[in-house]
Amino acid sequence: DGETRLFAMPFSDEMSMWQLSWAMPENEALQVSGSAELLREEALKRCRELHDPIPAMIAAAPAHLLSGYPAYDRPLPPDASALCPEAGLHSVVTLSGDAAHCMSPFKGQGANQALLDGLMLAESLYRHIAPSRRYWTKECDRALPSSA
Repeated sequence: DGETRLFAMPFSDEMSMWQLSWAMPENEALQVSGSAELLREEALKRCRELHDPIPAMIAAAPAHLLSGYPAYDRPLPPDASALCPEAGLHSVVTLSGDAAHCMSPFKGQGANQALLDGLMLAESLYRHIAPSRRYWTKECDRALPSSA
């Protein structure tokens, strides 16, 4: 539906972990997160149109294993200088991993994404920095173990 996100991972033939997320007003999220049954009811309402076995998986989950909590997104400021006013307009900021990508905390992707982000940053710096200023690549070569 473009709004509800489901992640499921089997632990065995009979058990799986699942995580469901969706946007809702904070006051509703706080109310729903305080009760396993309200949480299940909301999850089933949002997933009733999804294919089997998703509704059955949600319905079968023991109530004492259900938990919910509000997660917050902050709106971007209209003016980029508002992010770090002390740095001024000519500053450079790089975000990576969880800071740069909206993802579930259950998937363990933040560190992996940060590694890929670091590689992309290094490649971008190499491409966009004048060859005469690439002295730092020699330092990287000395710091990395030899493949020979």
